[in-house]
Amino acid sequence: MNTTPKRRIYTPADVRQLIGEKRSRQTRIVHHPRYPQNPVKNQRFEEHIDALSFYVFKLKGVTLRSLDLIPSVPPVKIDNYKSFFVLSYNVLCQTTFEKHKHLYGHLLHLKYGWQDRWNILSNELANLQSDIYCLQGVQKQRAVACYKVLFDKKGMNVFFTGRGQTKGDGCAIYWNPKKFEAIEKISINLDYKVENLDRSNVAQLICFKHIPTEKELIVVNSHLLYDPDRGDIKVYQLAVIIAHIQKARTKNQSIIFCGDLNIYPNSPIYKLIMEGKLNCRETYCVPKSMSGQQHMFNQYAMQNFKIPKETKITNNCIILEDYCNARASATLTHSICFESVYSHYTHSKEKEVTAFGFLYNFNSDYIFYSVEKKEIVQENVTKVVEGGLFLHRRLSLPDAKTMEQFSGPLPYFASGYVQRDNIADTKKWINKSANK
Repeated sequence: MNTTPKRRIYTPADVRQLIGEKRSRQTRIVHHPRYPQNPVKNQRFEEHIDALSFYVFKLKGVTLRSLDLIPSVPPVKIDNYKSFFVLSYNVLCQTTFEKHKHLYGHLLHLKYGWQDRWNILSNELANLQSDIYCLQGVQKQRAVACYKVLFDKKGMNVFFTGRGQTKGDGCAIYWNPKKFEAIEKISINLDYKVENLDRSNVAQLICFKHIPTEKELIVVNSHLLYDPDRGDIKVYQLAVIIAHIQKARTKNQSIIFCGDLNIYPNSPIYKLIMEGKLNCRETYCVPKSMSGQQHMFNQYAMQNFKIPKETKITNNCIILEDYCNARASATLTHSICFESVYSHYTHSKEKEVTAFGFLYNFNSDYIFYSVEKKEIVQENVTKVVEGGLFLHRRLSLPDAKTMEQFSGPLPYFASGYVQRDNIADTKKWINKSANK
């Protein structure tokens, strides 16, 4: 159910207040190199905060992932009271796991069910410390019996969105009520039961008040269609999500947008997020390859985008309640300046991976955040002006070569340890207020 309230009509006084807030927002400059300047830092045993890193270090003595500090100009004094962590994690629905066992050929000789997986997964979630958890692949029948019980013990609140009546999973956001107050919660149904938007995928949006600074923050959690052949559906699903974000962003709030998007870095759909524009006359938009999951040549390319009229969404990703005549356009656009938390490459110029299995390795899991502006200032370096929300630290991602050498395919089985086939993303942010 979509609980979005009617669009607010602003008075001139409201507009002056919003302009004043935007002008007073504190900013900082960071440089994001495509290839990180420093390798993964060696850490002590107790400093490995995620289960994968912990067990690889325990068994191989190698630090697989480390918390990277993001330097800025000028340097920002860290106020832990205003800081918070965000985690995004596809925990893999058990039904999906059972349905696709062929992807886990290295585990066919083992017998373990949900309870075996939950014993390990719950231990990891209990040990990972975050103020906001964005989970995908949460099984409906376990959402209360397992996940809610675990997060209740951590003192967390929950918002769950299931995907369709016939699907067994959904997305869930858990948050620390001592740091965040949920002002508005919206479930975004991506299945309009019309051509090109007929798959049971969902997203969810919460507008929070960050209690230490009293500033609002929009957090979006999503899980897009997997099917590599249907990039056309994915781009429209993404347009629906962005349209809901833009509608909810009435006060220029900072945004964190995360989830398993089932797209690859630098693909056409990825560029729509990062560049705010996708022109199918300039970019070769083939449905079977525009997500980047596969490359198909000599295939039909889209000549125009036409978001189904049932969504009431324009090609600028804006919701208009009286919009009833969808128009074809070569371009999709949006007005949010997003930056990726990750550069998608390691220090050794290898591609980062968020999933590493028996037959595959890829990066389809993301955390984006809103910034004031960004520009490429030299080859492979982007200058980013952050405002309101500063990225302070991030948990680095490994590459496929390192995983092959020290871990092997996930789920990873060693000494009673079975890990999810996706890798948890953890970030530390600072919510800044010029008046606080």
